[in-house]
Amino acid sequence: IEQDTIWALDGSPFVLIGQVVVAADVTLTIDPGVQVGGTAGSSLAVNGTLRAVGTLEQRIIFTSDTGLQDWSGIHLTTSAQSTEPPSALRFVTIEKATRGFKWDLTHSGTEFADNQLDDNRVALVFDNPIDGTVVQRSVFTNNHIAVTGKTRNLVGIYESDFWNNEINLLPRPESPYDCGQD
Repeated sequence: IEQDTIWALDGSPFVLIGQVVVAADVTLTIDPGVQVGGTAGSSLAVNGTLRAVGTLEQRIIFTSDTGLQDWSGIHLTTSAQSTEPPSALRFVTIEKATRGFKWDLTHSGTEFADNQLDDNRVALVFDNPIDGTVVQRSVFTNNHIAVTGKTRNLVGIYESDFWNNEINLLPRPESPYDCGQD
């Protein structure tokens, strides 16, 4: 995706085939209620900005188009020096992925709140997050691993629920998590 793009409800569902890349300095906006199906091995790699803001009544859903854990999820890699506004994911469901959401070198202002990560092999991965990275009011259910990664005490997970995961938090030994207050 080389220019600012909106995935609107009237075009839903959208299907990811292979690696779909949002270029640097480009914004992909996904409207409330949109469904995105990932084919086996597909992913959404965001080098720009992802604005996926649903509502309580109209969640945005990312899922496998086969019903299996076979798509590779969302990989957010926006540079800390980017001139783009930070990404936002609110009222989003990410399910049935090998890796639901990978967070790598992003703005600390990236909003990740009110989301559901369900039935993923690994729901949320942190690779080199920036100080102040926050996950709020999100629910992790039925995942093999709910949260893992390299946080170096930079990530806060607040007011979030963990249910029926084989492993809730799997920090790397050099980087314990700040799980905040319940």
